[in-house]
Amino acid sequence: MAIDKNLTIIIVSFNSGYAITQCLRLLLESPPCKILIVDNASTDNTVSLIESDFPNVEIILSEKNIGYGRAANLGLERVLTKYSLLLNPDVFLDIKTLSLVFNEVFACSQDVAIFSPSLKNQDYLKEGNISVQYLIGAFLLFNMECLKKIGFFDENIFLFYEEKDLELRAIKQGYQLVLMSDHYVEHIKSASTKKSESIDFLRNWHVAWSSFYYSYKHGLMKNKYEGIFLMIRYGIKSLINLRQWKRKKYRARFLGCAAYLRGEKAFANDVARHSEKLINNNSNFPG
Repeated sequence: MAIDKNLTIIIVSFNSGYAITQCLRLLLESPPCKILIVDNASTDNTVSLIESDFPNVEIILSEKNIGYGRAANLGLERVLTKYSLLLNPDVFLDIKTLSLVFNEVFACSQDVAIFSPSLKNQDYLKEGNISVQYLIGAFLLFNMECLKKIGFFDENIFLFYEEKDLELRAIKQGYQLVLMSDHYVEHIKSASTKKSESIDFLRNWHVAWSSFYYSYKHGLMKNKYEGIFLMIRYGIKSLINLRQWKRKKYRARFLGCAAYLRGEKAFANDVARHSEKLINNNSNFPG
């Protein structure tokens, strides 16, 4: 089955200029299929680079940063093909590997909802296709017929755990996740956005908030006290850890847990102002 008629590639970008251009250059040596870029209101040169260097790529522009899952859903809603591939900008995928992966999809049963090659060396087992409980969100190849029955990403989640939530929902509905362990694709983890102290703080805040949301949603935490105890541990670590960067990490996670337990959403009406408030809270923390 031809890739160009049966696959749509979706890439969510946020200040990903360098990484996404490297990613697209590999893919567009020989354009395999339709490619959609959903840009989350980047403030760097991401959009201008794509428009100038890759004019055949369709860009969906979000007016503000709406988070990863919501942005991915914007792309998924436009997919008309049988399959879609959600790809991180820092995954370097060449046409040969994509073709090999895509051709193997048809040998799998129809109850497989999501596929992924090995993105870690320890997963590159060369043992064929393996049914697993979790796939890394940087490369998710969806059977769209299955995905529409499962539902797209949970839009309550801003960042992190959105793929775990979707994958667990797939398993609960009787679908399989398949790791294609014969194939390896390079993933330069956390290279899709430039690092900064404020971004690190927000990442850790959302890791904590999203983990609580996911755990309570799926009954992995049986009561509120489990979350309170975990929040307290983060708070203690934020005070006593000897390394400054770890104190800030645990402070952010403590605040993310506390926000969830107070009933705060991961999304504010004004995301930028919400982020600034969190960063200011962090800067007032000693150390």
